[in-house]
Amino acid sequence: MSEIKLLALDLDGTLFTKDKQVTVENREALKAAETKGVHVVITTGRPLPAIDHILKDLGLLDDKHYSVTFNGGLVQRNNGDILVKKEMSREDIEQVYAAFEPLGLPMDVLSDGIVYGVPSKG
Repeated sequence: MSEIKLLALDLDGTLFTKDKQVTVENREALKAAETKGVHVVITTGRPLPAIDHILKDLGLLDDKHYSVTFNGGLVQRNNGDILVKKEMSREDIEQVYAAFEPLGLPMDVLSDGIVYGVPSKG
């Protein structure tokens, strides 16, 4: 039987309750996992600064822990150091826009910490 080394958890619908809280039971389970040497990783669509309070609350806000943010686009230590960054090319963005625009779906592009809203024509 293999030993678990890493536990990756999404926030919404997984770690959070409906009111965006972490239950006492989940807190205890995460601490127990860490005590056994399991690395706890938060995965989210949010940027790191938006989950800072959660990381602090769970005792994960340091340079030994990391999170997967922007839906996998950025992996960084919880102190902010970037480990892996996946960027989209302009052509990639144009393809996404071409799919979203006929549907009237909103689209935002994040570049160097600035969010650009791309208006739809629908």
